[in-house]
Amino acid sequence: MTAWQLRVDLHFYWHAGSGSSSGTHLDALCERDHDGLPFIAGRHLKGLLRHAIQRAEQWGWLAHLALPAGPQPNWESLLFGTRSQAAQRYHTLPGMLILDDARLSAGERAWIQSSPESKAH
Repeated sequence: MTAWQLRVDLHFYWHAGSGSSSGTHLDALCERDHDGLPFIAGRHLKGLLRHAIQRAEQWGWLAHLALPAGPQPNWESLLFGTRSQAAQRYHTLPGMLILDDARLSAGERAWIQSSPESKAH
């Protein structure tokens, strides 16, 4: 199995919500790891990448790439698996990609942890 690293560059404020709320004063809490630092969940990244591949196929950007022989009808299904909502339970196929959470770099983590007032922001 080959491991690749995806780099996520954020150029503006960002908020990857946890889907949980904190009463009436906050709509959604930011996802935080065991150290209380923000991260982007792998399922969130997978959804964004899946959408990007789906659009690229619709716009013909991947037309020059030959899809490998097999049961998958398109690149989206090959990479991310069958959309389970559109298929019966035993007729789904897994995708090739496994995504982990996106975390801050070691340097960013160290800087934020050394400055407790920065951690809340």
